[in-house]
Amino acid sequence: MLTHLSGSIPEEVCNLSKLTELDLSQNNFFGSITSKIGRLSSLSILALNANNLTGPIPISIGSLHNLSRLILVDNRLNGSIPKEVGMMKSLNMLDLSTNQLTGPIPTSIGNLVTWKLDQLSALYLGENMFSGSIPASVGNMTKLVELSLLYNHLSGPIPSFSNLTHLESFQISDIHFSGPLPENVCYGGQL
Repeated sequence: MLTHLSGSIPEEVCNLSKLTELDLSQNNFFGSITSKIGRLSSLSILALNANNLTGPIPISIGSLHNLSRLILVDNRLNGSIPKEVGMMKSLNMLDLSTNQLTGPIPTSIGNLVTWKLDQLSALYLGENMFSGSIPASVGNMTKLVELSLLYNHLSGPIPSFSNLTHLESFQISDIHFSGPLPENVCYGGQL
């Protein structure tokens, strides 16, 4: 069922401490994501995709330790990815694509493998304005199946992906990398 809600996301929703899923996708919400979002400690799914949200991703989002899917694709979010995202212990899918995010991809993103048996399997950061290089810590995400970095301002060499034995999709269109494609990108012929 498609809804057409609009306005800002009411902060009162952050008082629903037992809430496990919050899906407000494909509406016309605008404004920023409140820093009070970190109060939703039981949340396992946060989907705010396909809205008109602006502003930075709040630092408090890192306190959502039960979150398995964070889907913020197709908004107008800006600023950098807060390093606190690396503290999200249960994250399986992180989709921040099609926004206006800038700065380097934080190295703390590699922490997403150290908590629960290398759970992160999908990392979508395409169609933003990230700069710098791919953090070497991405190469430690051993359960990663999909990695999308296309249409960013990334540069430098591609790090070793020899540990990414489950990687099936690696998207880097329109990126300014230097050097050869590492041999281990096609490790085991799985990509």
